[in-house]
Amino acid sequence: MKQSSTIQEEANRMISLSHWISLAVATSFGVILGYVVGKHSEKKKKCIATKEKPEVSEKDEVLFFPDSQTYAGDADLSRAVKGGLLYKEILDHSVPLLRLIEHILSAKVSIDLCLYMLTQHKLGKAVIQQLKKSNIRVRFIVNESSSKLKDSFVGELQKNGAFVRMKKSDYLMHHKFAIIDGKKLISGSFNWTMQAAMGNYENVIITSNPFLVQSFVDEFEKLWTTMARE
Repeated sequence: MKQSSTIQEEANRMISLSHWISLAVATSFGVILGYVVGKHSEKKKKCIATKEKPEVSEKDEVLFFPDSQTYAGDADLSRAVKGGLLYKEILDHSVPLLRLIEHILSAKVSIDLCLYMLTQHKLGKAVIQQLKKSNIRVRFIVNESSSKLKDSFVGELQKNGAFVRMKKSDYLMHHKFAIIDGKKLISGSFNWTMQAAMGNYENVIITSNPFLVQSFVDEFEKLWTTMARE
C-alpha cells in the first residue's frame, strides 16, 4: 500500500512538472513570437514610411519638360505661332529650362557635353557664356549628322574654343548627358532642342552621386578617345 502511494505521488509530481514545463514553453514561444511579429511589423512600417517619404539628397534633382507655360501643344495657338512667341516671351519663364541653365552656369572647371544635338538657343548660349571664362574647358561629343543642322551650335561652340569630336556612322550617337566639373551629372530623355523644351514630354535627372557620375565620366572618356578630331 505504501509503495502504491509512493508511485501515485511520483506520478502527480511528473504531471505537475509536465504542466509547468508546458506552461514555460508556451510562455517562451509567445514571447519569441511576439518579438518576431513586432520586429516584422516595425520593419513593415519603416518600409511603408520609406515608400511614402523617400530619402532625397539635396544634390539630386528631377526636371520634367515642358512646364505649363512652355507647352506648344494646345489648340489655342498653332505650333509655328507659339514657337515664335517662345523666343521673346514664354521660354524666359520655363522653370525647368532656367534651372538647367543654372546648372550649366555653375561650372567652375569644365563642361563635358555628350549630346545627340544642340539647337536650343538658351542652352547653347549658356555654354558659350562659360567658354568665355578662360578657366573653363568645354568638350563636346555630338552626333555627326546632327552637327550639320541649320540651328546647330557646333560651329559657334568651336569658334569660341570648345573641343568638338564626332564620328561618321550608320548608327546614332544618341546620348543626352552633360558632366559639370566632373562632379555633377545631367542626364535624361531630354534633347537640347526647342521641340524638347516646349513640346515633347521629357525628363532630366541631375545628381552628384559618385557612382553615377563616375560611370558617365568613364563613358565620356571612352567615346572621346574613339571619336575623330574635328
